[in-house]
Amino acid sequence: MRTKRQGLEIQVEEIFKQFYKDKIVKEKVNSFIISEDEIRGMLTTDPQEK
Repeated sequence: MRTKRQGLEIQVEEIFKQFYKDKIVKEKVNSFIISEDEIRGMLTTDPQEK
């Protein structure tokens, strides 16, 4: 059984993976810089407890 911390870590990892996929794959770039607004956008995602 997962702890709350593990669950949150997994959610953060999934959010970043999606962001990474959007940046690298869709925009076809080799690297990117995350802006302050993009970080805020990632952090305002509604967390889901399971």
